[in-house]
Amino acid sequence: ALQQEKEHEKTVRSKQVVNAGPWAERMEAYSIATVSKALSQAEDREEIADILVTFLGQEFNRVALFIVRGGAASGWKGVFKSQEITNFRTVSIPMTRPSVLKTVAEGKSFYLGLMPDTPLDKRLVQGMGGETAGTVLLMPLMIGGRVVCILYVEGGNKVLSGRIGELQKLLTKAALAFEILILREKILMS
Repeated sequence: ALQQEKEHEKTVRSKQVVNAGPWAERMEAYSIATVSKALSQAEDREEIADILVTFLGQEFNRVALFIVRGGAASGWKGVFKSQEITNFRTVSIPMTRPSVLKTVAEGKSFYLGLMPDTPLDKRLVQGMGGETAGTVLLMPLMIGGRVVCILYVEGGNKVLSGRIGELQKLLTKAALAFEILILREKILMS
C-alpha cells in the first residue's frame, strides 16, 4: 500500500510538470516553481531525470541526458518532439577520443554551436534519432565539482544563447535533488 501511494504521488508530480503545457511561456515562473517543487520531492534519480526531460521537452525539439561514468558518456533519457528516443540507453560515447561530450565534461562548461563533425559526434547524433536542427546546447550537471550528467537541448522557439542562465539554474536545482538523494541514503545507512 505504501509503495502504491508513493507511485501515485510520483505520477501526480510528473503530471504537474507535463500539464504545464503550451502556456509555459506566459507563466514561466509558475512552471519553474512546479519543477522546483517536483525536484525537491523526487524519490529516485529516474524521477529527477524524468522531470528534467519532460519539462524541457515541452520547449525544445530534442532533449537528452547523458550519464558520465567509467570513461564514457551513456544515453540515459531522451525525447525528440516529445516522443521518447528508442534505444537511447544503448548510446555510449567513450571519453578518450574527441567529441562534444568530452569537451563539455573536461571543460566543465557549456557548449553552444553546431555539432562538430567527428566520428563520435556523428554516432551521438545517430543515437538521438538523426540530424540535428542547427545550433545545439550541451551543459554539465555537476555534483561535488565532478560532471555526472550532460544535458543536450536543440530546437525550440527561443534563441538557445538566451537560455543558458535559466538552464544553469535548473541544472543546479537538479544537482541539489541528486545530493538530497545521496544524503537520504547516507542517513538510512547510518
